[in-house]
This record gives sequence, C-alpha cells and structure tokens, in this order.
Amino acid sequence: HRDAITQYCRVIRQSGAEPVFYEMGWGTTEREAEGRKRLMKLTQENDIKIYVPCSTAWARVRAERPDLKLQHPKDGTHPGDLGHFLNLACFYSAFVQQSPEGRLPRDYHVWPHLTKDEKTRLNEQLETAFANFRPDAYQAKLPEWMRRNAGAGYRGSLAEDDAKYLERVAWETWSLVSKQLTRPPSD
Repeated sequence: HRDAITQYCRVIRQSGAEPVFYEMGWGTTEREAEGRKRLMKLTQENDIKIYVPCSTAWARVRAERPDLKLQHPKDGTHPGDLGHFLNLACFYSAFVQQSPEGRLPRDYHVWPHLTKDEKTRLNEQLETAFANFRPDAYQAKLPEWMRRNAGAGYRGSLAEDDAKYLERVAWETWSLVSKQLTRPPSD
C-alpha cells in the first residue's frame, strides 16, 4: 500500500498537479487514531503539502462537544449534516489556508439518507423534487443515483454558535496538523 501511495504521488506530480491527502475515518476506536498516525507518516514521507484533517477534527469535537452529533443518525457509515459541515470547514482550511470562520453557508443542500420504506412513501415528493432539480456543471456529471440524492431538496442548517465552533475547530486542527507536514517522518 505504501509503495502504491508513493507511486500515485509521483505520477500526480509528474502531471503538474499536487496530491491531496484526506483523513476519512469517523470511528471512535484506537484503530482510527492509529490510522491517523500512519497517514501522517505517509504524508511526511511523500512531502504532501495539502492535508485535510477531518478525522482529527471529528475526534476533537467528539471529545469537547459530544452534544454535536456529527454522524448521520440513520447511517453509521456517513457524516450527518454537522459532520458534512465540519468536513467542509476542514477542506476550506486546507485548500485556502485561511480560517473558514464566517465564510461558510449556514444553510446548505444535504442528502436525505432515507430508508427504502421512506423512499417508497415519499416517492411522489422525491420525483417532483428531482424533476425540478437544475444541477450545476458538477452535479450534472454525477451518476443518476447521486443526482437524485442531490436533487431531493433536503437542506441542512446550523445554529451560528455551532457553525463558528466547527469552523474554529477545523482551522485550529489544520493549523496544528500542517506544522507536522514539514517534519521528518517519525517511527
């Protein structure tokens, strides 16, 4: 795996682009903490400049504010509305290298994460929403099942205090983690 990552980084750079490493791991076990350490070592070994510390930020929020439910309540695999917002704030921090505080929307499109029964019950409403959906250039290229979720018309929103907190965590987490990018790998 390590050799494949190194090869990917080499090829990406040869194409004139810069690789991006992204922490994905919403779990709460030692496995995720160990995964973050291994990923940081790979990051340092491959001289990665753009690193998005979502899992690290999630761990901090869970420790400080367990009242904020980052995981989708019906789906233990995917982020919920607050988790998506935190991820967005982490990506903003990493790509723009500025604090996202006050720069992100407090109301935004979300996927519905409906059960099969809910989809059946809401079929007419979902079909109408999809028929009225005008995808942007990115959304238009998505597979149909993804466009249907994007076009379902569901919206998420955050309280201003919660949004500012999540943005601050994303920025502070990225600021701390980014300092490790220039360190030599540790064993």
